[in-house]
Amino acid sequence: LIMSAGYGALSIIFCPDGRILKNRLEALYAAQAKDTVGLARHVFWGDEGLGEAFWEHLTLQGLLAQAKFLVVRNAQNLLKDHWDKLAPQMNALAGLPAAGTTPRLILCCEGAFERGTPKIPQTLQKLPAYERARQKGLVENIPGLTPNSLPGFIKSEAARLGLSLSSDQVRSLAELLPADGFAASAELSKLALLADSSGKLPADALRGLESSETITAFSILRTMQQGDAAKVCRGVAECSSTDSGVFGFLSIL
Repeated sequence: LIMSAGYGALSIIFCPDGRILKNRLEALYAAQAKDTVGLARHVFWGDEGLGEAFWEHLTLQGLLAQAKFLVVRNAQNLLKDHWDKLAPQMNALAGLPAAGTTPRLILCCEGAFERGTPKIPQTLQKLPAYERARQKGLVENIPGLTPNSLPGFIKSEAARLGLSLSSDQVRSLAELLPADGFAASAELSKLALLADSSGKLPADALRGLESSETITAFSILRTMQQGDAAKVCRGVAECSSTDSGVFGFLSIL
């Protein structure tokens, strides 16, 4: 269970997009698993608190201990008591490489960014362990998708799915797809089913995407966010009475 000292035993990741965060966690796990025999991954959720199983994985060591990759999703929802109890462990792990059976703890705060910066839970921000982690470069800020970053995301997801897209197709998709990782990835997964053995799409593949209810709904939502009321009304008016998905989506806004 020997691994490179290049992996810190503590990481704090701020990312508001679940798909982008999942991709990042997969990459971190894959990189560490190459150097670690039997690396066990365990995922916990801050919404549910940190139960006995989490603390056992984090603190119990022994001759038969296993290397662990511990992830806490939605850590921004942890209570003050949880952060206070975590603080000593965070402080200790911040100074260690994830070597041998030392667990690797990754805390994921998934709240929305404000003006391009993460909203740090007040209790976390006050912890000396957080400041130590920040100074050691163990805090990572990954913004959600924007119109500018969407083309790059489309290219990376297309590569992951085995899609071979032209520059024009990437540009067209960036205009159609929402700046939301899971939604954009889902639509690209549907397109991947239409691709030939070389990953290329039929000429009319994007035409079908343009008319999908999901894309229509997200297009209207994007227009709403831009504050163009007249364009929103035109978009809704152009939807037929059979576009139940669109109207269902809009009814919950």
